[in-house]
Amino acid sequence: MQKPKIVAIYGSPRRKGNTAALLKKAVEGARDFGAEVEEMMLRDLKISPCLEIYGCTQAGECAIKDDFQKVRDKILDSEGLMLINRPATNGASNEKGCLYPLVPPGEKSFLMECF
Repeated sequence: MQKPKIVAIYGSPRRKGNTAALLKKAVEGARDFGAEVEEMMLRDLKISPCLEIYGCTQAGECAIKDDFQKVRDKILDSEGLMLINRPATNGASNEKGCLYPLVPPGEKSFLMECF
């Protein structure tokens, strides 16, 4: 049986804070049940905010060549997604806020539930 692939994305800028510790526990649990989990810290990636170039609607892919394509491809190639943000932000952190608008229109419904 093939291991399920899960992407775990840390939206908090603090590597060793409470939010990261919480996701680490979830990652451990998923691995204990046999999942293959890839962890990504948004603070380590270069993701530009949407510049409304509309390459996503014309070519089906963002015209901005940054780390977003790597994140998107890993999410779409996975069977599960763990996404965490620090609770004190009352919404999306700067890191996570850049991720959401860059998802092509047909895929936004997939990620919207995670935010």
